Amino acid sequence: MSHYKSKWIKLIAEENPNATAPLPAIHIVKSNKKRIRYNPKKEIMRKIITITSICVMGIMAARAQDHAVLAQDTMTVYRKKIDKLDKEIIHLLGDRMQAARTIGAYKVKHKVAVVQPDRFNKVLQQAVIEGEKVGLSADFVKKLYEDVHTESVRQEEELKQKAITQRKD
Repeated sequence: MSHYKSKWIKLIAEENPNATAPLPAIHIVKSNKKRIRYNPKKEIMRKIITITSICVMGIMAARAQDHAVLAQDTMTVYRKKIDKLDKEIIHLLGDRMQAARTIGAYKVKHKVAVVQPDRFNKVLQQAVIEGEKVGLSADFVKKLYEDVHTESVRQEEELKQKAITQRKD
């Protein structure tokens, strides 16, 4: 069959060297005593549709895979960023507690009360304002600062107790 097809295509090409004239719609090709209706336009369209379908499926599969990889890469990038920021937060809290211990030592030496509510309220109000500017709720900022303040007070009280114990010795 392919022998007749290629021979038929060769004859058509010889008849239409400029390929400007339309090809006949249907030709009958003999193959092993059977008559086969061969429509070159349908055959070309079938090939185009098949190739296009394969290409579209390949592109869709590649995009789906790229999207999955991109989503995974994006998550990995942001998770690494969060890990880095969490580490910075811990270091900043450590620095803040060091400053609180320094203030605590000053308070012990000068007999100043550990807790100063006016100062805490002022710091808390400023933190709430700054937090809202970056999309943090006032409730979250208050809870966070209350916990940070509680730890600062704990560390200052610890210093105060050590100083009292050292005076007794």
